[in-house]
Amino acid sequence: MPDLFLSEIHIDPRTRSGREALADVAAMHRSVMSGFDDDLGDSARQSAAVLFRVETDDARQRVLVQSNAPLDPARLPDGFVWTGHRDLAMPWKAGDRIRYRITINTAKKVRLDDGKRRMEAVVGDDVIGWWLPRLERAGVRSTGEPLVQPASATGRKAGGTRLTFCGHRIDGTGIVEDADRLRGSLAAGIGRGRAYGFGLLSVAALR
Repeated sequence: MPDLFLSEIHIDPRTRSGREALADVAAMHRSVMSGFDDDLGDSARQSAAVLFRVETDDARQRVLVQSNAPLDPARLPDGFVWTGHRDLAMPWKAGDRIRYRITINTAKKVRLDDGKRRMEAVVGDDVIGWWLPRLERAGVRSTGEPLVQPASATGRKAGGTRLTFCGHRIDGTGIVEDADRLRGSLAAGIGRGRAYGFGLLSVAALR
């Protein structure tokens, strides 16, 4: 598995580019991807394994960016202040107790009466029941009740296509049961909408 880097970028909402990115997930995607080389091709995000998550804790506006190549801060737009990056060690083994955070697009496919399928948002009390099997597939058994907060987002692609995501930020604790599956989920992300700020799973040791 290639090395992974985690960058932290503070966003200045007083700048036009900062305001636009915070209000539009497609603009945030473009801003984040501007920090990587142009020669990555049509599937640049997948090539660089880029995942990101916007956080606004403690009155800060920041975005965490995970990738398999270092981000070039000189390429970022005005108002995006890179504060550094670190290598992501993944020393997890079965039995480790962890805490985690993820902002995930909570949606599922449902079958209609005519046999067709469509995506349906998962909300309210259904979110935890939807999430826990996915956490188990990522190699972690939940311990305790996760904290769930709404984190929906919208945006518009360059061609005008509107984007709407029913998201939730989930903070919880767990025990690693399959370290290889956990490492795979950390590198690849979980769920849909990974190009637009969803699916980045962050893990730390539970002290």
